[in-house]
Parts: sequence; C-alpha cells; structure tokens
Amino acid sequence: MGTLRHARDRLHLITYLATRFGVQVIEREASEAWKWIHRPAGYSEAPFTSGLGIVWDKFEIYATNETPWPHLLHEAGHIVATTERPDAAKEFTFFGWEMGVVEHLDLSMRTFYEQNAEYGVNWGNHVELGSMKFGGKDWWKFVGECQATARAAKLFERFDTKPSCLRSPMLR
Repeated sequence: MGTLRHARDRLHLITYLATRFGVQVIEREASEAWKWIHRPAGYSEAPFTSGLGIVWDKFEIYATNETPWPHLLHEAGHIVATTERPDAAKEFTFFGWEMGVVEHLDLSMRTFYEQNAEYGVNWGNHVELGSMKFGGKDWWKFVGECQATARAAKLFERFDTKPSCLRSPMLR
C-alpha cells in the first residue's frame, strides 16, 4: 500500500477533488487519529473505518494520512455526486462516478477494486465487489452498468466521460 504509485495517485486525487469540486481533505497523522474525539458539527463517520468521515454541508473529508485514496474518493462521492445526505444516499448511483474519476485521472483501477473488495453492492443478487474477478467478464459488465447508472443520474458531462457533480460549494 505504501508504493510510490499509491502516493502519487492519492495526491493527484486530493488535488483534483479540491480544484474541480471544492472538496477539502483534512488529514492528521494516523497514530494520532484515536485522540480526535471532538468532531465538528454535522460530522458523518464512515462505517467500518477509523478516523474517516465527512462534513457534508462544508464539503470536507476528515481522514488520516494513511487513508487509502479509494476511500477518500468514495467519501467525495457522498459530498458531490448525490444530493442526499450520507445516511440516505443511494450509493450505487455514484459508484460509477467513482470509477469514472479513476479512469479520468488514470488512477489504478486494480487498487480501487482491491480497496473496495468488501463493499457490498446490489447488483443482480447482493454481492461483494471482491466476489467478481478483477478484469473478468462480470467485472466489466458491472463497471458498465455502474457507469450507465451514474450517466443517467447526470454525473458525467454531457456527451463526455468527464465526471461532473450534483453539488458544489460554489453554488451554495
């Protein structure tokens, strides 16, 4: 996980989220995350994680310096790729948007897949993403359906594959 590619992808994503969508990633040392008891008003913690969450109204992601970039990307999806607060969001709708960002920025789709392997999705039957072989026929069918769903939700620019957003701090 500590590869040069991972560090480059992480920095590239954080910069893109800030400049394209106005999302701020606020990081702290992972070894100090347990001390972070006072959470800002409106903080929504990501389930099954330690020290990762968002403040939806302020377009902020709170993370540690060890939070994998695919997790940051997912939290960004909660902020800009849906108009629903995290506890009510239909996450499958913006999962294709996440994949679109991966492709647009030329990030590692394999890393995206591996970091989301335990992510449960409603696709056909409820499946964990890791139950599909990366690069296999089912995987690419799944990617296509996710992106079609995101496109129908207007999460890509018209006639393009460039990710867009439904919420922006500039529109508030």
